Amino acid sequence: MVIVAYWILNVVTTIRYRLGKPRGWPYYGAALAITLLFALLSAWVVGQDRSADYASERRAMLNTARLVADNLGESFDRIDALLKSVGRLYASGRASAPGDAARLADDLNKEIADHPIVARLYVADAGGKIVAGGGAFVSAPTAFHVADAAFFRQAAAGDHGLIFSGPAKARFGPGWLIALSRRVDDDKGEFLGVVSASITVDALTRLFSTLDYVDRGVVALWTDDGVLVARYAKESGPDALVGADILSGTAKALLREHPEQDHNAYDGPSSVDGVDRLFAYQKIGAAPYLVVVGVPKAALDQTWRRIAVALGLLCAAIAVATFWIARRQHAWALHLDEDNRLLEQRVAERTAELEHKNRALVASERKFSDAMESASNPMALVSPDGRFLEVNSAACALLGHTRDELLALPVRSIVAPDQTPPDLDMARRLATGEAPTYRVVRRFLHKDGRSIPVQVDVSAARNAFGYAEYYIAQGQDVSARLAYENRLETLNAELLERVEREVEARRSAQARLAQNEKMAALGELAGGVAHDFNSVLQVVRIGAASIGRLPGDPGRVRSFAAMIEKATARGAAITGRLLAFARRNEPSLGPVDIASALSDVVAALKSTIRSGVRLVVDVAPDLPDAVADRALLEAALVNLATNAADAIAGEGRITFSARRQRAFDGDLHGLQPGDYVRIDVEDDGVGMDETTLSRAFEPFFTTKAVGRGTGLGLPTVRAFAEQSGGALALASRPGEGTTASLWLAVAAGEETSATLAAPAGADAGGALRVLLVDADETLRETLARDLAKYGLMVDAAAGVEALALLDAGREYDVIVTDAATPAPSGVTVLEEARRRNPDVPVVALTGNAAAPDLATLAGARVRQPISTVALARAIVGAARTVGASPRRWGMRA
Repeated sequence: MVIVAYWILNVVTTIRYRLGKPRGWPYYGAALAITLLFALLSAWVVGQDRSADYASERRAMLNTARLVADNLGESFDRIDALLKSVGRLYASGRASAPGDAARLADDLNKEIADHPIVARLYVADAGGKIVAGGGAFVSAPTAFHVADAAFFRQAAAGDHGLIFSGPAKARFGPGWLIALSRRVDDDKGEFLGVVSASITVDALTRLFSTLDYVDRGVVALWTDDGVLVARYAKESGPDALVGADILSGTAKALLREHPEQDHNAYDGPSSVDGVDRLFAYQKIGAAPYLVVVGVPKAALDQTWRRIAVALGLLCAAIAVATFWIARRQHAWALHLDEDNRLLEQRVAERTAELEHKNRALVASERKFSDAMESASNPMALVSPDGRFLEVNSAACALLGHTRDELLALPVRSIVAPDQTPPDLDMARRLATGEAPTYRVVRRFLHKDGRSIPVQVDVSAARNAFGYAEYYIAQGQDVSARLAYENRLETLNAELLERVEREVEARRSAQARLAQNEKMAALGELAGGVAHDFNSVLQVVRIGAASIGRLPGDPGRVRSFAAMIEKATARGAAITGRLLAFARRNEPSLGPVDIASALSDVVAALKSTIRSGVRLVVDVAPDLPDAVADRALLEAALVNLATNAADAIAGEGRITFSARRQRAFDGDLHGLQPGDYVRIDVEDDGVGMDETTLSRAFEPFFTTKAVGRGTGLGLPTVRAFAEQSGGALALASRPGEGTTASLWLAVAAGEETSATLAAPAGADAGGALRVLLVDADETLRETLARDLAKYGLMVDAAAGVEALALLDAGREYDVIVTDAATPAPSGVTVLEEARRRNPDVPVVALTGNAAAPDLATLAGARVRQPISTVALARAIVGAARTVGASPRRWGMRA
């Protein structure tokens, strides 16, 4: 406001100066008008603030009343539920037998403990005699009768709802109370009595005293006909007018005129203590009570009155300031004429001085121009917007342009187009004075089109304020130097290439040596593997012969079939572990849901691990996916769990735990720093000593009995972990069990691993047509018969027969072939099928996932041995990936 006053008085001064000699009355008149304007504005602000305070307080009181009413309504609902529960107990005959009343009383006391505002809870029979009671009674509850109570008569008369009564003087103890009661009937609807809960006014008062709002006002509970139930105000404490019909006439009028409104606000003197307050009320649902809150108007008026006093003082200060400014402005106007005269004299003197300096500047510029022209290196003056201001003869000779041609060109037009943009940061630092100069090498275009490398040193010429008026660029042709540097760089590159070739040759020799050593070790230990396979084949032979001898005993046939299936699984595990150890099976890496994988592994183990060993899974929440081949991961976990079970002599526990953990340099040999999923398989078995632990990863080393282990389990798991970018670690002590820790890298992004859904049941649209190619007739016929059980139409043939079927024009939705089928090979059949139908999906059966001939032909590859249902799902999945007709996706379970 003072600034506005100063501006207005300045305007007045200017006007008066133009009109003639300044006079005093316009200044003081303007000061008075400004003071009156501020006074009116202050009065308006105070009025608006008072209205806003009152409106805000009404909203706050309505919210408080609503909160208290909701709280009491919820309490009444809980008490009603309690009354219904007690009534059902009583109606069920809980108090009919001797001793039942005492037990019912104990139950009532326990229920009261969960309802802090309930003082007493009792049950009265049909005659009004209390049969059991809980809470605070002045004497034994059974000594009282309530037949004369209004709520008892109302219930006996047939009121089946929740009955509210009070406030009334308590007959069982001191003080006032309100009661909530319900009628109790037997199965035939006959009146059995009343169950009632008493809430003391003191309890309600204590509840109100805990509210933050009572620090400023009053909270009260009234009946809807104006009787005070409970009231609390910080300045007066508990009220003594409970039970009196003293609700203000304003409130009663609002309740009477607007019965449909459950809340409202009003103001006026309190009917209890006469204090002038703002009030707000809120009805409590269906209960005949309302909550009233109020705050003294005096507390609200303090704010706007303080503002009014402050604005009044400010108005006085502004009046003093404006009159002081008016006096100063008047005095300034009087001196203005004298100042103008002196200013004209000084301008004339300054003009003469500038003319003398300009003549000296012209002479200095002439000297600089002569020095620049005589320089042997190219020089140029460049404006801040990138145009030539001056060039010397050396610059014209370097670029092949005349002086006038260069002065007409922008600098960027002669810079070679393949050059990087200018160093804007260095240019900014030079312009602001942070750097005195900077050097850069740029290729500039000669007039004949060739480019010339030039080293440019740039400095700035500054004015008296430190700003750059123009830039001074000095150049030097560096063509010879750059040619020498390029030659040196070429020689360095050739030397580096020769070094890399030598290093790669050494690496290849080392890799071949390592592979030869590994294959030598496998050759030495082939006898052990052959022994294990002979054991597997012996089990299969005995089981098959037994099945042939016992066709009439289904139970024993199923037992021998299960034995054969376990033996084939063991043989598959041996080949899988050998291939993983030899690094011939490259894993199919992708994101894997570890929790899902552990669940599948535990489900599979429950049928194979003996009953005395418990399986426990502990997976951290929000565990990310890990990078792995899910099939190989599950096989590794089964391997570790089998080792753990073998290490447990009697009963014990195997715990699978998984969590995210960060690895640092040196944490584990061969493990790169980063985030990993750590899977621990922990047992409470016999453990290992240091000697056994140091040899645990040696191929074919085992502590198990002959026929129970191959010694390839842990090496295979370790090879899998390293192929997946992780590591395997063991920790064990004798008698304290063993913990195998499998570290797998966290999958990038937020993708989660997917699993192929089980095929749907057969539908009426038809089945997939499948061509099964395999040289083994027995296996071919067995697979064809089993796949037909799942609703697939299968043509089984060897290589030649398969080609004949294709030549006959047969069409197939999916082709399944053994990668090792002899001539014509499975690859030949696939090539012929793809020639006829490039989109036909292919499922390749192989014992070696690295078969190169199938890399570009097979859409899906599965390892043998495989269950029939898994093969059927792979077939359906392959058909879906190329959009085979949905009507052929049926598969019987």
